[in-house]
Amino acid sequence: MPGVESDLFIAGVRSFLNVLISNIEADPQFQEKTKGKNFYLTNVIRLPPSFKEKGMEDAYMRIHLSEGKVEAEVGTSPLEADLVLEGDWETWKNVISGQEELSNAVVEGKIKVVQGAEKMDFEVISLIANAIMRSTVPMDVFKLIEPS
Repeated sequence: MPGVESDLFIAGVRSFLNVLISNIEADPQFQEKTKGKNFYLTNVIRLPPSFKEKGMEDAYMRIHLSEGKVEAEVGTSPLEADLVLEGDWETWKNVISGQEELSNAVVEGKIKVVQGAEKMDFEVISLIANAIMRSTVPMDVFKLIEPS
C-alpha cells in the first residue's frame, strides 16, 4: 500500500513536471513546433525493488502537447500516449539532473521506446529534450524524494 514515501516521490516528480512545462512554453519555437499537433508522450520510471519494498510504485509522466498548449500529469498506472519511453530510476535521475542527455540515454538503450516509435515527432521530442536540459534538478534534491 502506498505511503508517505510514495506521496513524496510523486510530489517530487510533479514538481519537476511543473518546471518542465514552464521551460517548454518558454521555448522561442514553442508555438511553431506545436502548430497543428496533438501529441501525447508518456515517460515511465521503473523503480528499484528497494523502493517497491516501501510501497512505492512505478511513475508515469504524461506530457500532452497541442497547438500552443502543454499539459502534464503524473500517475502510478499506465497513461495512454502516442509515444512511450521507459527507463529505470537511476537513468531518469541522471537525465533529470543533467548528468546525461535524454537522446544519449535513448541511443544507448538505457531508455527504451516501448510504444509508438512510428509516431515519434522529432520536433516535439527536441522541444521536450531541450526543456529537460533547462529543467535540471541538483542531485541533492533527490535525497528528499528517495526512501531512506
